[in-house]
Amino acid sequence: MSTKPITLCFQQLSVGNAHTGFRLRDISNTFYAGEVTALIGPNGSGKSTLLSVASTQLTPQSGSLTLCGKKSSDWSARERAQRVAHLPQHQELNFAFTVEEVVQLGRQCHTESTRHTRQIARQYGTALDITTLWKRDYTSLSGGEKQRVHVARVLAQVSALDPDHQTPRLLLLDEPTNSLDLTHQALLIDKVKQAAQYGVTTIMSLHDLNLVSPICDAVICLQHGRVHTLGHPKDVLTKSVLESVFHTPIHVSHTTDQHPLIVLDPTQRQRQS
Repeated sequence: MSTKPITLCFQQLSVGNAHTGFRLRDISNTFYAGEVTALIGPNGSGKSTLLSVASTQLTPQSGSLTLCGKKSSDWSARERAQRVAHLPQHQELNFAFTVEEVVQLGRQCHTESTRHTRQIARQYGTALDITTLWKRDYTSLSGGEKQRVHVARVLAQVSALDPDHQTPRLLLLDEPTNSLDLTHQALLIDKVKQAAQYGVTTIMSLHDLNLVSPICDAVICLQHGRVHTLGHPKDVLTKSVLESVFHTPIHVSHTTDQHPLIVLDPTQRQRQS
């Protein structure tokens, strides 16, 4: 058992019911400060739902959730926002804000001067390589540029790159590498690792399974709203587990650093068809 402080704890969480169908069922896990956990699984397996529950935007039908040792309902909306930042898959923002203004939205839950808000926003804009876009109209950006703006916003919300921040913080990222090129995927990985070093707990859903092992301490593999497999990346990212969940032939090798390297196995798929 980890000696790190507990940031988030699920106990027997379920979303849905036997009549309408379960989106999540009997989910239990403890997430510790400074740890990075990946959620993997097929489309519709419950990854986004689990992140929505963790962010308290979705209330489970049963089970309990504690954030930093307290029930989520015991925190005010502002207190939760200062501790929990959620980046969903789809962002609906069609106003002509500048990039700077969008990043500053992450600081609205904090009581601080306008000057400090601008300083913090600039710090995270620099971290995500978007300061050259600072005065651009957000709606004019490409998909990848918009994604980097929102990653900067949620990092700024919980001061994820502040080594002196003492408040436990939770970063929830739903497919954060969507639309990012290789350079900016690498930048995102670097910032998630840095946030972990500063005590931020991160839970993120990923479809690119080759990003999981280099970033994450643990993996939760979901199937049909249930935990199929939970553990260290090297124990979860195996041929037997992945083929049983995704129902497609794959090949697993390893990098020189012994990280699993996962590719589809087209030869086996052709034989099956």
